[in-house]
Amino acid sequence: MRCAKYKRQIDLMQDGALDQASTAKLRAHLDKCQKCLAYQQESLKLRELMLSAPRPQVPAWLHHQILHQCKAHESKRLKVRKKFRLQLVPATLAVMLSFVLGSLLGVTSFRISALSSKIAPEQVQEITFFGESTLVEDAFFGGGSSE
Repeated sequence: MRCAKYKRQIDLMQDGALDQASTAKLRAHLDKCQKCLAYQQESLKLRELMLSAPRPQVPAWLHHQILHQCKAHESKRLKVRKKFRLQLVPATLAVMLSFVLGSLLGVTSFRISALSSKIAPEQVQEITFFGESTLVEDAFFGGGSSE
C-alpha cells in the first residue's frame, strides 16, 4: 500500500473509525516509514490545537435558520431528482427509437447493396463528378447507355 493510503488510514485511526486489523498494519507501517510517522505526529498536534480552541457560542435562532435552509434545500434537491427521473424516460425512448431507425436504415441499405451486387459488371460506368472519379451504377439513374 502507498503512503497516501496510509495517511488516510491515519486520519481514520485518530477518529476511531479504523478496524483492529487495519490498525495493526498501519502501526507496522509507521514503525518503518518516517514520513507517515511525521504526518501522524503533525496530525495529532493539529487535533490537539483544534480541541483546545475555544468554541464560539452560536445563537439558537441562527441554528434554527440553518436547519430551516437545509430542509428547504433538501426539498429542492428532491424535486430536481424527480424531474431528472422524468426526463430520463423521453431520453431512453429517443435512444431506443434511434436504434430502431438505424436498424431499419441498415437493413434497407444492405438490401440495396445486395441488389446492386447482382447487376452485371458491364452495366457499371465511370463518371467524373466534381473532380472525383467514382463508379456509379446505371440502375440508380434509371437506365442509360452502357459501355
